[in-house]
Amino acid sequence: MFKAKPRFIIIVLLLIAVLALVAGCSNGSSKSSETTDSSGGDSSSPGSAGSGTDQDNPGESTSPASSLTLAEQYIVFSAPTPALTPRFHVNSTNDTVDANPGDAVCDDGAGNCTLRAAIMEANALTGTDAIALPAGIYSITISGVDEDASRTGDFDITDELVILGSGMDATIIDAGGLDRVFHVLPSTAVYEAWRQQGSSLDNPIVGPRLEISGVTIRNGLAGVTVRNGIVSKDRERERRNGGIPDWSRGGGIAVRDSALTLTDSAVTGNAATHGGGIWKRSSGKLAISHSAISGNFASDDGGGVSATGTLTLSDSTITENSGGNGGGIYSSGEFTLLDSTVSGNTAKDGGGVYLIWFGSLNAHGGTIYDSTVEGNTARFEGGGIWSAASLTLIDSSVKENAAATDDIYVPRRCNNCTAGSGSFDEIVTASGGDAASAETLKQAAKAYATGEYRKALDLRLALAQEGSGEAQIRLGWMLYGGDGVDQSFEGAAHWWEIAAVQGLAEAQNLLGGLYNLGKGVTQDYQKAAEWYHQAASQGLQWAEINIGGLWFNGDGVAQNHVMAAYWFAKAEIGDDREASDQASHWVLRSKRVAERLQSRPIDYLNMAPEEREKLSHDDITAGLIGVAIASVVWAGVQSDWVIILDRSVLKNNTNEMSVFA
Repeated sequence: MFKAKPRFIIIVLLLIAVLALVAGCSNGSSKSSETTDSSGGDSSSPGSAGSGTDQDNPGESTSPASSLTLAEQYIVFSAPTPALTPRFHVNSTNDTVDANPGDAVCDDGAGNCTLRAAIMEANALTGTDAIALPAGIYSITISGVDEDASRTGDFDITDELVILGSGMDATIIDAGGLDRVFHVLPSTAVYEAWRQQGSSLDNPIVGPRLEISGVTIRNGLAGVTVRNGIVSKDRERERRNGGIPDWSRGGGIAVRDSALTLTDSAVTGNAATHGGGIWKRSSGKLAISHSAISGNFASDDGGGVSATGTLTLSDSTITENSGGNGGGIYSSGEFTLLDSTVSGNTAKDGGGVYLIWFGSLNAHGGTIYDSTVEGNTARFEGGGIWSAASLTLIDSSVKENAAATDDIYVPRRCNNCTAGSGSFDEIVTASGGDAASAETLKQAAKAYATGEYRKALDLRLALAQEGSGEAQIRLGWMLYGGDGVDQSFEGAAHWWEIAAVQGLAEAQNLLGGLYNLGKGVTQDYQKAAEWYHQAASQGLQWAEINIGGLWFNGDGVAQNHVMAAYWFAKAEIGDDREASDQASHWVLRSKRVAERLQSRPIDYLNMAPEEREKLSHDDITAGLIGVAIASVVWAGVQSDWVIILDRSVLKNNTNEMSVFA
C-alpha cells in the first residue's frame, strides 16, 4: 500500500486546490488558441483517432437475442467484384517504354507490348486494369533510379492494377540489380488533392492497389550495393537522395500509402535497407498467400518482409532471409500468420519474426494460427520471435530456434504476450464462451485474414447473437470498416454497445470514440467520457489517453491542459508499450504548452505564498502542468490520492462518471 509522506500530502493538497481554482476560472470559457499546442507531430489528436466507435441505444442494456432483427438490418453484403479480363497482353520480354501513354494502346512504337509499356498505359488510364504476362524472363535494362513515372529503373504503379503471370516457375521479373522491381505509390495528382484537403492522420491518403499472381520477383536492390557477394548500404546514393521517400526501401517491392496482394508467387534474392523482399508503409493491407519469400536481405529491418499497418501471410513459406531486426518478418501493426512456415532466417533480434507497435490504433498485435516458427537464429534476443506487441499463438509451434535468450523474447510486459519456447495451443476464449466458440472465432479470424469476409461475418454474427463479446467487437469492426459489407457506423455502434454493457474494456473505449466523433450516434462528449472512464477503470491506457484528449482539446469541457497532462501521465505508466509511447508524445506536448504559457521558469511548489499571488493565470497553469506530470510519476497510478484528485475536478463528487455534468 502506498503511504504518502507529509510533504507529498501537502503537494497533493496544493495541486488539488489550484486545480479547482484553474477549473473555476476557466469554467464556461471557449477554447484558447494561445494555449492550443500547434507543435505538429505524427500523432493525431487523442480522443479521436484510434478511439473506435459506438453503440445503437446508448445507456440501454440490450440483450443479443431480443435485438436479432435489429442487428441483421445493418448487414448488407457487398456485390462480388467480377473477374477482370486483361486489357493488355504483353508480347515481348524487352524493356521499352510506351510510345503514347494514355491512348489505351500498349505499344513501344515498334509493335511490341512490353511490361513497362503496359504499366505506363495502366497508370495513365483511370480504373482497374489487368495485364496478362506470359511465361518468360522480363529483365529491367533501363537504368535510372528515383523516378516515379515508370520510364526508367523500377516499375512504378500509380493506379489500380492486376498482373497475371503464368506461374512462379514460368514468369520471372528480374531487376538485375539496377533498381527494385516494383514501386507502388499514389500518383502526383492524388498526393496534391490530399494536401489540398488537409493532410493528417484523420485524412489518410489512399493510393492504388496492386494484385500480383503467378510470378517470381528477383534480384532487386534499393539503397544497397553488392560487391564480391557482400551487401552494404549505398552511402553515395544516401548522400544524394537521403531525403527522397522510399529510396532505400523494398528490394523486391516497395509499397507507400497503397495496398498489395501477392498470390502464388515468389520473392527471392532481393536486398534493401528496410524490407529486403517487400516493404510497406501505409494503412493499406499487405496480403501474401500461397507464396515463397526467400533469400532476401535487409541491413535494418525485415529481411523478408517489413510492414506497418495490416500484414497477413497465409499458406506461405518465409525462409533463408536475413535482416537487422526480423530476419523473416518485421511487423509494426496488425500481423496475422496462418498455415505458414517461418524457418532458417537470421537477424540481430527476432530471427524469425519481430513485432512492435507503430501508430495510434491499439488492435490485436500478432496472431499466429496453425503455423511453425522453427530453426531461425538471432544474434541476441528472440531466436524465433521478438515481440513488444500483443502476441497470441493458436495451435502453433515455436521451437528449436537459436539465440542468447528464449525462442520468444518479450522485452517488457505487454498484453497477452507469451515468452518461452515449445508448442503452443492457446485458445482465445469468447466472453462466456467455450472451446467450441473459441474454435469458431479462430476460423472466423482466418477467413477474415484471407479475405473471405462473408464466411467471417456469418461465423461472427452467429456467435455475437449467442453473447460472445469478442465476436461482437470483431463484427462491429467489419461493419465499421465496410469489410465485405456496406459500411455501417450504426451497426458497429449496435454491437459495440452490447459488448460494452457486458464490461469489455475494448468495446467501452470504442463506444466512447463513436460518441466523441459522432459516428453512428449523436455526438455526445458526456457519454464519450463515461465510456472512456469505464474502460480506464479497467486499466486500458488508450482510454486514459482519450480522456486526456477531451481535456486537451476542450471537447465538451473548458479546456484544461493541467488535467490533460495528468491523464496523459497516467497512461504513460502501464504495460502496453504502444499506448505508453503515445502517452509520452502527449506528455511532451503538454510540457510544450507549459513552456509557451510561462513568462519565466517557475518552481511553483517552493514559491512563497506572496509570490504565488503575483503569478498570472497562465503562469499558474504552466506550473501545475509540471506538478501534475511529476505527481503521477512519484505516486504511481495505484495510490489513494489519485482517486481524490480524479474526483476533485468533477462537478458530482459521488459519481466518477459525471465528468462533464
